[in-house]
Amino acid sequence: MSKCHEKDQDKKKRRYLLLNMDIYMTFGQRIEELDFLFNIMMFAHCPKVKVVEKRGFRACYAMRYFFSLQLEEIEEEGFFACVSLIKLPTGKVKKLSSQSIAFCQSLVELNFDEILQMQERNFESCWGVRQIIAPKLKLIEKGAFDDFRDLKIVASQKVENPGGYTIIDERQRFQEVASEIFLRERKQLLFLSRNQKNLCQKGLNKKRLLK
Repeated sequence: MSKCHEKDQDKKKRRYLLLNMDIYMTFGQRIEELDFLFNIMMFAHCPKVKVVEKRGFRACYAMRYFFSLQLEEIEEEGFFACVSLIKLPTGKVKKLSSQSIAFCQSLVELNFDEILQMQERNFESCWGVRQIIAPKLKLIEKGAFDDFRDLKIVASQKVENPGGYTIIDERQRFQEVASEIFLRERKQLLFLSRNQKNLCQKGLNKKRLLK
């Protein structure tokens, strides 16, 4: 390893503290490209970070919490395949890129107080997300949420929505969201059960006639 590369590595190590699989970065404002690629951290405390650069937390499979008071931009694949991530403070985020938040399948709700536009592939395959709150949203591009299930977006009814995604006026509590999904699944189960019962009854009747 060259001395120059060693200095770069030492500089990067001084930017944050790794303690018991947690990252503490109290002064930096950017997560640099590939900073924590495949890192095994479970918690990242970065209160002053404004930008997560390209692939900054790519494939941090174990990370459950990311904390920042200033996060404004998430670049391409910033949080890609963070499959255990359940807490991501996006309230101040103004800019997203392709797959900024992708394959983060443990997220349930995202709150964007400042974002104006949601583009195709910003949130690819985040199948667990049930609700996105974005009061200032003006445009949802077609294809932005095509692979989502039971997603509701809390935004103005005037938002441009060529994809026909479900827009609601008021935030739903998690219990309400879960209850609605449960009721729908219960109805489907009852429907299938009745169909199965009818088929069985028809089979029995046919058997009796043959006798």
